Amino acid sequence: MPAVSGLVARRRFEAIAQPSVITISPEEIRAAPTLLEPDVIRAVQLLPGTVARNDYSIGYNVRGGETDQNLVTLDGIPVFNPSHLAGLFSTFDADAVDHADFLTGGFPAGYSGRLSSVLDITVKDGDTTKLRGDGAVSLLSSKLLLQGPLPGGGSLLGSLRRTYLDAVVSTFTSEVLPYYFTDALAKLHQPLGAGAHRSLDITGYWGKDALDMELVSATATRSAVRLLFDWGNRVLGATYRDTIAGVPLMLRGGVSEFSSTLGLLPSLAQFDNRALLRTAALSFTPPTWSDNTLELGGSVESYAMDYGIRSLALQTTLLDMHYRPTDWAAYVDDQWAPASWLRLRPGLRGRLLACMPSATATPRC
Repeated sequence: MPAVSGLVARRRFEAIAQPSVITISPEEIRAAPTLLEPDVIRAVQLLPGTVARNDYSIGYNVRGGETDQNLVTLDGIPVFNPSHLAGLFSTFDADAVDHADFLTGGFPAGYSGRLSSVLDITVKDGDTTKLRGDGAVSLLSSKLLLQGPLPGGGSLLGSLRRTYLDAVVSTFTSEVLPYYFTDALAKLHQPLGAGAHRSLDITGYWGKDALDMELVSATATRSAVRLLFDWGNRVLGATYRDTIAGVPLMLRGGVSEFSSTLGLLPSLAQFDNRALLRTAALSFTPPTWSDNTLELGGSVESYAMDYGIRSLALQTTLLDMHYRPTDWAAYVDDQWAPASWLRLRPGLRGRLLACMPSATATPRC
């Protein structure tokens, strides 16, 4: 599957020194073979150097790496577990994606946290001319996408998606399908002041999978026993771009959270898992000599990870673990063309891992 046209790929090759990068357009996502509806990660599985782990999961290995060594970001904010239905589908509505950059090696110094690949998904801006909506019903879900202009030349886009099979089963039969998933994605793009050099982008995502099955019915002497398994992501990020004294500047902040609960309720056993990431980043491009582009930046990533297993029936806690690492980083990324036939891109990234105190328990790093 060609990722971009030869002309676009050639222009990028001549402009920057960045090997092993493929840009996937929405048209290519929809054209790729898929299961039930278009899926950006299913399209990634078909690219050179990428191997799907199996025929069912969206997990993929890149050039011998493991799945957890792949970084997935949404408008620059990491997403921990971008899957629905136990890994069958990704959490991203293909109709709301502007493009996806897939890097399989030689990452720029601005990226961190993974060894194998980077999938950087960009949500498209909304329509700045008129309010319009699009709806669709696939074999998997029903979805609605709304977009329209905002005062000052801005735009707003929102997407809502949900499975409908559980509602169909409940409507036409007396049975209950105990599973559903739903997600919502929104992006606000707002130019600030005259010109296009200053802008603010705010991106939000919320998704949830829920399995709630009654294993043992309630009687006069005992309560019902339910199997509960739900998980989901929440992402909120803001990116501010400006040019000050001719120097391009980017500020980004975000929060990404993944949580899951697995239990035999109401009191037998429950396992809780939560990962929270708060991140802030700064980058700017100072003026340099001709044929040279220098980017300087830094970031801080603060993690809060909690794991717990408890049983109210046994009045015991089997596991209670808390991790509070903080990752400080600074980097230099330089692109230099000393000759028309030669492009160099040296980079340097330094990291400092610290363990922050926890108010609830002794932290581990």
